[in-house]
Amino acid sequence: MKLLLIDDDEVDRRMVMRLLSGIDPPPNIVQATTAQEGLKIFRTGGFDAVFLDYYLPDMTAFDAIPVLMEYSVSQAAIIILTGKDDDALALQCLEAGAQDFLLKQEVNAQRLLRTLVHARVLHALQDKISESREKYRFLAQNDQLTGLPNRHFFDESLASEIARCGDLPISLLLLDIDNFKRVNDIRGHDVGDVLIREVAARLRHLVPPGQIVCRIGGDEFAIIASDGGDEATALDIAERIKATFAEPFNIGDVELEVSSSVGIAVALRGATTAAQLLKSADLAMYKAKRDGRNRIQLFTQDLQREAVRRDEIERDLRSAVVFDQLTMFYQPLFCTSDREICGAEALIRWRHPQHGLLPPSAFLDIAEEFGLLARIDNWSRRTAFWQLSDWRARGLVRDGFRMNFNVSASALDQPGLDVALQLDCAGVGLPPTALELEVTEDVLVANFKKTNALLNRIKDCGVSIAIDQCDDRDGEEPRLARAGRGH
Repeated sequence: MKLLLIDDDEVDRRMVMRLLSGIDPPPNIVQATTAQEGLKIFRTGGFDAVFLDYYLPDMTAFDAIPVLMEYSVSQAAIIILTGKDDDALALQCLEAGAQDFLLKQEVNAQRLLRTLVHARVLHALQDKISESREKYRFLAQNDQLTGLPNRHFFDESLASEIARCGDLPISLLLLDIDNFKRVNDIRGHDVGDVLIREVAARLRHLVPPGQIVCRIGGDEFAIIASDGGDEATALDIAERIKATFAEPFNIGDVELEVSSSVGIAVALRGATTAAQLLKSADLAMYKAKRDGRNRIQLFTQDLQREAVRRDEIERDLRSAVVFDQLTMFYQPLFCTSDREICGAEALIRWRHPQHGLLPPSAFLDIAEEFGLLARIDNWSRRTAFWQLSDWRARGLVRDGFRMNFNVSASALDQPGLDVALQLDCAGVGLPPTALELEVTEDVLVANFKKTNALLNRIKDCGVSIAIDQCDDRDGEEPRLARAGRGH
């Protein structure tokens, strides 16, 4: 055992040395007469405990304890020795980090040994508690997959950085990996996790020192650019992000070409709260995604006005679903052979109480964003099927008349659409051969293997499949019946 004894009184040092000499095996005791000398010796390391006189010529024990703890390169317990019987002083030292407080006039060999043992045990326990706290703090503030600061750390840092910067500009960049769900669906979550780690590593490398990069969601990252983080600085970081994403990600034997959408918001003159800045950057990022992805978008007040408009449409759209404001139009399809009507395409419209008749392009994207698209999909499909069944029952359409209908990309991404179509047909007494499902080429290509398998099952039920080369969601152009049905 190696002990450090710091005491300027030679008599007291001799007493402690004599009492400690009875320990078996005898400890290695190093002596010092001043705090500075003792601290210098202590920094050499290897000490199991320090006996520290409270009143030293150059420093009190209360002042020396934090320095000992700062330079603690060993598991050293701290025991204070003093001739002054003062409970407040003892409590002060214990709260500062000492493990025990002994009166010199009460010290004997047995008590000194017991105190030494207890102090070392207590110090070891305190050290484990401190280590656990550090681990908990790291877990609480850092993302387990990437090691980057997490959402909790981000929220605290954004607020503190805005307060610290005062009138200086501060920028927030939000980054989302484009089509990340497709990577997970096609390549698997293991590859997706590795991709997240690789993205985090690239962001760490390109973000300037002093800026904060965090992972705040599944495939979403945030960068806080403070200390002069103006618009130009933020755009420079965003361009470097775009450039680093231009390089493929090599994950094992898989090469992934991935892009990102970046939204930027700048707080000026301390007039923005953390919540406002985050909301603004979020609006900008989703605007970048809606405009085609792989883009950089600065927040503007126009985006705020658009967000208000989209919120209003979302609220009105919920009412439209409930109060039957949605309606179907049926555009006739003509056969080239006899120029007779041989089918119809079902087109959804919204009779908005204030804005009149709205095409799908005005509301379907918003419906998908707010989770209403599945209900609208089901309603429009069943309404079209019922209408065709009614026409057939009344003899208004000829044999072979087909109803063309569309489903959303998200509907094709869900299992069981083939079963749902069969149930819908059976519900209105309609043969599947009287239907034609229209799929746009971009939806088919997006996840060809999965979508093609589903379309083949639908085709096996008797429903024809038509591939559209363009996404004309509003269906404004008149069409001829397709010659290649069923392919």
